[in-house]
Amino acid sequence: MKKYQDLTKFIALLENEQSYGEWIGNEEMLKERPVDENGKSLPYVAPYVRYSPVVSQFISEVLHYQVPSSGDAAKECAMEYTEYNLLHLDVSGAPANLLVAFIRKIVRNERYRDGVVLEYLQNGRILTWLKRLKQIDV
Repeated sequence: MKKYQDLTKFIALLENEQSYGEWIGNEEMLKERPVDENGKSLPYVAPYVRYSPVVSQFISEVLHYQVPSSGDAAKECAMEYTEYNLLHLDVSGAPANLLVAFIRKIVRNERYRDGVVLEYLQNGRILTWLKRLKQIDV
């Protein structure tokens, strides 16, 4: 079994997904706060992403990997990155530990910014990293 097969098996699954997830809640919730039967405002629930079962399984799998931080992995590779250029970074020569660190960083960032995993799935970066990982997995 290849070392990263637990992650790379998601390539086909993610490519075949109709939708990675959907936002629950919107600006309408801010305009008209729901009320109970007594007319008292109900607590506000912030919008969040409800991920598809495949994406939820992928996120769970990623969180099981113990890898160096993305910053440490990038330094090992003499590669500099920022949150901004992570979207445009050329990973054609990137080693496996860096790719897994980037994927894990995005998944962990979901704790601080809802929808970041959805964003990176929709723009194709996670699939690009997974395909490179599969290419070099021995």
